[in-house]
Amino acid sequence: MSEISLTASMRSNLLSLQQIAKLQDSTQLRLSTGLKVNSAIDNPSSYYTASSQNNRAEDLSALLDSMGQSVQTIKAATEGIEKAEDLLELAKATATDISEKLSSENIFAIVSNKTELLKAVNKWESGNGLIVLAEDINMGSTKLELKDNQKLVGLNYIDGSQKRAELSWTFAADSEDGRGMIMAEDNLLSDIKITYNSDNIDAANKSFNAIYNDGHKLNLHNVDLTVNHTATGTDNFSASHISGIENVNSGEIHMSGNVTLNSSASKLYGLTLIRHQDQSCQLVLEDDSHLDIKTNYIYNQVIYSGTNVFLSDVNVNYTSGTTSIFKDGNFSFYKSFYLRQSTTSTVVFDSCNTSFYGNANFDVIGYNNWLFKDGISNIYDKMTLKISSGNSNYSTSLLSDNHTMNIKNGAEVLLNQTVKEVFISNQSTNQINISAGAKFGVKKDSSGIDKLYQADKDTNITTSSAEQVEDFVGVDGLSVTGTFPQSAYDTAMADLTAEIAKIGTRSHESTLNDKDKISNYQTSLTQGQKYTDIIKQYDDLIKDSAYKGVNLLQGDDLKVIFNENRSSTVDVLGQDIRSDEIGLITTDWKSLADIKQSFDELTIAKNTLRSAATKLGNYYSIITERETFTDNLINVLQEGADKLTLADMNEESANMLSLQTQQQLAINSLSLASQSSQYILRLF
Repeated sequence: MSEISLTASMRSNLLSLQQIAKLQDSTQLRLSTGLKVNSAIDNPSSYYTASSQNNRAEDLSALLDSMGQSVQTIKAATEGIEKAEDLLELAKATATDISEKLSSENIFAIVSNKTELLKAVNKWESGNGLIVLAEDINMGSTKLELKDNQKLVGLNYIDGSQKRAELSWTFAADSEDGRGMIMAEDNLLSDIKITYNSDNIDAANKSFNAIYNDGHKLNLHNVDLTVNHTATGTDNFSASHISGIENVNSGEIHMSGNVTLNSSASKLYGLTLIRHQDQSCQLVLEDDSHLDIKTNYIYNQVIYSGTNVFLSDVNVNYTSGTTSIFKDGNFSFYKSFYLRQSTTSTVVFDSCNTSFYGNANFDVIGYNNWLFKDGISNIYDKMTLKISSGNSNYSTSLLSDNHTMNIKNGAEVLLNQTVKEVFISNQSTNQINISAGAKFGVKKDSSGIDKLYQADKDTNITTSSAEQVEDFVGVDGLSVTGTFPQSAYDTAMADLTAEIAKIGTRSHESTLNDKDKISNYQTSLTQGQKYTDIIKQYDDLIKDSAYKGVNLLQGDDLKVIFNENRSSTVDVLGQDIRSDEIGLITTDWKSLADIKQSFDELTIAKNTLRSAATKLGNYYSIITERETFTDNLINVLQEGADKLTLADMNEESANMLSLQTQQQLAINSLSLASQSSQYILRLF
């Protein structure tokens, strides 16, 4: 097909319309997208530059979101710290309230182990107070030095159904200090067991004793004292300074309630349950009390020296021998005295001045024993001495070595022998002074009284048919130098009254009211559960201060990135501020010292929280500043990209209007150009 011929003007107008249409398309694209550069074809340089800036802006926008979340994490932690401080203030108020209640009770501590006991004793404050042993405590070789007026008691002191807590020590020969407990002025030990163990100690060592009382008044109430010694060698050691209680420099020991003295030793000379330095030291068993002494060792003593006054019952059970039970002291028994002795070569009262104002009973099984050796004994009531075994070569003697026995008016002494090997006296230097009306009887086996000796046989007394009343002269070499007159008895009874008046009332009575105080103390301490609950809530609050799984208050760290290539960062370091991590560890209160410790811990904890809050505040400032900077930088980048690619809508709108006008003019021009051809068509 042949080409269609267009006139020059028509072709020119047609081309003009085509260009206008093309420009309209471009302008319409700019108007529809708002961009003057829509692809790299439009302007490669601007397009790629703008794309780079927009991409960076998008990356920074993502980081901006991360920064915002980091800020929220810090805010959550800061909020947690603020509320945690409020809880610590509440805990402090609770501790203050309980402390004020306890301070008025004079109770210092309730302890369960050695650390708590030493802490309570060493933090003693002025004034009276009790330290209560809630559990058995093994002190090892650590000495305990009580302070003035301290009272160490067991829970049985509060409730009689409770066991007596045990306080024990164990010392070896190389121990630096062999003293278990060192007393101060007016201490009370009540309702506890004290056990002192020593091992392989000989005479070359220093003093070893469970209780050391240097010139003070010590009160023992319902106390069991046990002294044990073991030796690994084959020979007997001589250790004259091992004792249950070492009482020196006019020290006083007052016993009340039920007191028990126990001991056990092997291969050892010189162990003593109670050792007084001299006669100026005093032991008093108070009225309505009871003392039990139980021993099974040899070559040792029960009580040595001192002035010993027993206003109540004394019971002694001695099962070994070759020793002196009571030695070199003054002993007064105002109520019953009972001795069961299953020993050999033992002196019951050795070089003692002894008075029996109540019934006395001796039950002796063994031989070669001396009941009274040297010294003086005064009998004011009934004394029965039963000796159940003997040895023809080693006879047992009632009196020995210059002993003088005085039997007052109305008193009776009955020597009940079931064996023959018994002497009333084994030496002529011994004396028995008997007052008118007093009796001294000798009974062999079960046949009745063989002889009943009396200072004046003409005194009108009633005797059974089995009795044979004789003058008290020439008995087994016994030298009678005179009678025990009424005036001596009257003097002795006056001395008794004065002695009892000097002793006074039992020293522990003033402390019995402390039972209610201890009960109140325990009740107040149970309110310490409030403190524990607050600390638990504190820990729960710290646990709940996490944001999106990150808890800056439990030691979690947070990394915050500030730029797209991760070269600019900050590490937000978390801190574990849970209660045990910041020192809030004293929650089980057993003493005022514990509460004071909690006060100290709270102060440190609050300072720790404030320090943590300051650090978080610094991190918050850094991140928010970078957040603002990043936000502004994104705007700068986007603005720069827009300047390269955005179209001027006003300009493009004007262009479109101009193009539309040009298009209309071109159409009209084309129409005019086509009219010349139409004129030719009319010729036909």
